[in-house]
Amino acid sequence: MRRQSQVVVVAVLLATLAVAVPVAGAAPAAALPSGQSSLEVRVPNFAFDPLAGGEPALSPSQRFDGQEAGLRLVQLIGPTRDSWLAGLRGSGLKVLQYYPHYTYLVWGPAPALRAADTLSYVRWTGNFHPAYKINSNLAGRSGVVKNVDILFYNDGKVGATQEALVRLGAKIIQVYPAQPDRAFFVALAELDASAFEAVSRLNTVLWLGYSHPEPILDDEMSDQIQAGNHPGGVPVTGYNAHLGTLGVTGAGVRWATIDTGVDYDHPDLGPSIVAGYSFPGACNPAGQPGSDCSGGGHGTHVTGIIGGDAAAGYADANGFLYGLGVAPGYDIVALNSLSSAAWPPAGGWQEHSKQALLLNAIGGRGKNKK
Repeated sequence: MRRQSQVVVVAVLLATLAVAVPVAGAAPAAALPSGQSSLEVRVPNFAFDPLAGGEPALSPSQRFDGQEAGLRLVQLIGPTRDSWLAGLRGSGLKVLQYYPHYTYLVWGPAPALRAADTLSYVRWTGNFHPAYKINSNLAGRSGVVKNVDILFYNDGKVGATQEALVRLGAKIIQVYPAQPDRAFFVALAELDASAFEAVSRLNTVLWLGYSHPEPILDDEMSDQIQAGNHPGGVPVTGYNAHLGTLGVTGAGVRWATIDTGVDYDHPDLGPSIVAGYSFPGACNPAGQPGSDCSGGGHGTHVTGIIGGDAAAGYADANGFLYGLGVAPGYDIVALNSLSSAAWPPAGGWQEHSKQALLLNAIGGRGKNKK
């Protein structure tokens, strides 16, 4: 299903970090930005422009072409408007989460997708295929794999998905809601590698990957690998010095973490928090707007990846600093919507970008509905 389009991409680059938050209410421009010839849909394992190069070539076992309710994709012609999302819902689709660029994961039957495809602001519609669901950290595994993390959509029949997993040989260890509104659930299971593809073909399954049974601490070595600073293929210490030679540290950039919040008392993060906002129903300690709430922690973790400065000085046996993020010089804006009373937060999804921009952040990175 294809449509000629008018699209604009507004990109904000923070060193090597992230993609800017799409701003609700902005109108699409008349053409693609200068020098850009395509508009990619980016899903796990694949990036493609469905109008320029078409969808990935997949085998029948890697495709979903059913008429029944399932996970599907809708790409809009430009930055999201509330009325456009309302139109998708009016077509009979449940809007679930965002993917670059201007693309939404939705749930619904094929007729609803075809109805959405007729809308003037829809660039392309397609299906979320099983090939998009298996994480690369499961590749090459054989035999029974412990701690397979299976993320699935709550279609109102959570028990039915669990039963389907068991029929495929899964030994379920734990099942729990992945987010406050219970739109997605996580099943942690033991599963034979030969069943991975069969699990990916379950309509409600969005993703499966390996979850290490023991937590590990990431340190400066991860930054060096990502930055490509590993002479002879071996990472070295000195990430801050490497950033200095590049002239890119994140300094002067204000970025929002849109998640459970950020721990103001964390020595690697607290001094860099310049602003914050506590969503209705979330914790709001005096002088700490956007604080990470009791039972949270994910927002603090994400913020550390983006730009913890390792001020605490802890290091591993080889001298790699713990807590050193990708852009340690940036300014943090803390937003704790995942700790609020409602999901999406009161006011809708646009509250994320709205609050970030009101606090002068150039963009934000948050936990999607996953």
